[in-house]
Amino acid sequence: LNGIGKLVEREDILDRSLIISMTRIPEDKRKTEAEIFARFEEIKPHLLHEIFTALSEVLTIYPTINLKSSHRMADFEALGYAICESLPGYFGKEWLKVYDRVVKRQVENALEESATAQIAKFLVDRSKFHIWEGTASDMLGFRFSEDDNYILDQTDRNIIKSIRENPTFPKSAAALGVQLNRAESTLRSLGIIVEHSKNGRAIYKNGMRWITLKDYGWIKGNENPKNKTDELDEIPF
Repeated sequence: LNGIGKLVEREDILDRSLIISMTRIPEDKRKTEAEIFARFEEIKPHLLHEIFTALSEVLTIYPTINLKSSHRMADFEALGYAICESLPGYFGKEWLKVYDRVVKRQVENALEESATAQIAKFLVDRSKFHIWEGTASDMLGFRFSEDDNYILDQTDRNIIKSIRENPTFPKSAAALGVQLNRAESTLRSLGIIVEHSKNGRAIYKNGMRWITLKDYGWIKGNENPKNKTDELDEIPF
């Protein structure tokens, strides 16, 4: 896909995309289609030679790769590593660093485009033990539990106002539920896990559909709040 402006905004698509920003071609560097194809035909034999040589190396290296961790497009990440290892002057470790930066940048873009993800992060960041629980209506209203006893300050109110002004802000609890499903991959990339179903069935508490948001990055770095949950021994991703 190519064009001006943001073509992809949905979190689930962004999570499986690579966004490349291209600079505008200076007027004195532009070429006609005929010129481009003529040059391509001229160098095609050399290109094919280089591609097949690299591919031969990649097919040898790829089966031996065992990355300690991977992003969502794990095969793509491993293949990129193999390609860099097969090319002179390039290294797989450098590819992993670059790809990690790209993924993090796209997570930031996805967060910017999703009011629901922003709501979830706002609530978790300010909740006791970085665990928030409640209903979709509670999320929509930026409400904390009585146990949290969190009092909003002016900075918080300004952030909430900004989130509410986001064009993607859900108009109802039902809409928030749908958007929360889409935002799960973005939140997971931030270390935040969404729990609202188990074995394909919605979780209910006091007769209401219940949502739990957990910042596992914070939890694993601090003492486990066993009074809140007993399922913190392993991060589920």
